Amino acid sequence: DSSIFYIDADNDSYGDASVFVQACSAPAGYVTDNTDCDDTDDTIYPGVTEIAGNGIDENCDGVDAPLIPEYINDFSTYPGTGWTEATGSYGNPSGIVSDWTSDDYGNDVVHANGQSAKINIVSATLDEYLISPLFDLSGSNYYLNFDIALTAFDNQNPTSMGIDDYVALLLTEDGSTWTELTRWDSGSTIAASRQPSGEITLSGYGANVKFAFYAFSDTANENNDFFIDNFQI
Repeated sequence: DSSIFYIDADNDSYGDASVFVQACSAPAGYVTDNTDCDDTDDTIYPGVTEIAGNGIDENCDGVDAPLIPEYINDFSTYPGTGWTEATGSYGNPSGIVSDWTSDDYGNDVVHANGQSAKINIVSATLDEYLISPLFDLSGSNYYLNFDIALTAFDNQNPTSMGIDDYVALLLTEDGSTWTELTRWDSGSTIAASRQPSGEITLSGYGANVKFAFYAFSDTANENNDFFIDNFQI
């Protein structure tokens, strides 16, 4: 009798369910298993040990394993392992690119913080997300700290947010509903050099938490740079 066999292009003994043949015996490069979620990478297959927080589902269970703090991202390598970007309206990130980028903290090439995440807040249609990896915060109370800075565009001069500009820190536990933890807007005083954000207590959260920095600009004409660095839990 014939059976169904699935291609195993990466030779990890797990096959791709979308490519198969029916035969009396397995052709070369085919297996009986069809549970590989990435048949181009022999380090990804069901049962393999997951690498937490890297944004990759190594064991094919549909999710990346969450990071358990302590954790820090100094953005020396941007955006950092497991961090992603997106665009979209408030609470509705989509896609994989944004206007967030890497630059010298506070536009200061000799600043002790070195490289940081930066968003240029100038466009009349700015809806930009910088999104963290997944965290497991179920085991304890945790504390979130990071540095912020705000300068005029491409220099170190202190400035203020435009009247309709802001950056918000959001949190989600289900990937679709976002809660605002804090925001910086025209009423905020933000130093052009290093300024601690103010510690945020993370209490009562579960095992699937993500954070997002959401930058918004509408019709104001200010041209500013906002910086994030040393994100740590």
